Amino acid sequence: MSTKRDLYKLYKTTHDLNLKNYYKNYTKILSEVIKTTKKIHYNKLFIHSKNKVKTVWNFVRSETNKQDNNNEPPLNMEGEPVTGFCELANIFNNYFVNVTYSIQSENFNNTSTALDNLKLICPKSYILEST
Repeated sequence: MSTKRDLYKLYKTTHDLNLKNYYKNYTKILSEVIKTTKKIHYNKLFIHSKNKVKTVWNFVRSETNKQDNNNEPPLNMEGEPVTGFCELANIFNNYFVNVTYSIQSENFNNTSTALDNLKLICPKSYILEST
């Protein structure tokens, strides 16, 4: 890896096309070698494992954890980034409290009774005759 780093520094500072092509080929070959080595390693672990499902999930975890995982929520509120989980929880809490309050206030302004609502839903009269 130090060879690649040194070649990269030269690649950025030189105008020599041969060196640039050499660096590109070197990185392609290196990435293929790394992929092949990982395959061989994972296959060997998989063949010798007793719990195949757990082994595969360990492979998945090891590969996905290599990405940068910031503990900051990736949300914006009115163009401003949310800085923490507590702030995010407060935003959700305020939203749901206000949503239910507005629904309740709309229902209180409605003066219709249950019987009026029933007549709206079912305008046809159903009278059962006793026999």
